[in-house]
Amino acid sequence: MKVYGDCQTPSFKPAEIVLECGDHGVRVEQLHWTSWTTTMASAVGVLVYNDCTPYCAVGHYHSIHDDRISLARPVRGAGGVRVWALIRLAHWPPGFKDEPFPLPTRPI
Repeated sequence: MKVYGDCQTPSFKPAEIVLECGDHGVRVEQLHWTSWTTTMASAVGVLVYNDCTPYCAVGHYHSIHDDRISLARPVRGAGGVRVWALIRLAHWPPGFKDEPFPLPTRPI
């Protein structure tokens, strides 16, 4: 089981997962994996996000330490590789819904 942590290449237990592939404005980094099975993966890391105030190019980055994440819904991705399709976070940046967020299942 792998995840498109960098939006380009599936990897096993990456140190970072980018949630906004276009500008890397939201990501979880410094991941320490506590579980990685065929049905779910869990980690603790730092959520980093751009507040985009007044707009994203000049926004400020904020960090939430010790954020808990989980990966779920394994699917067959590009080339038949099994990858995680959803991520859940304990804390979300402003403007994100508190629900599973889709992950790439092929290179972006």
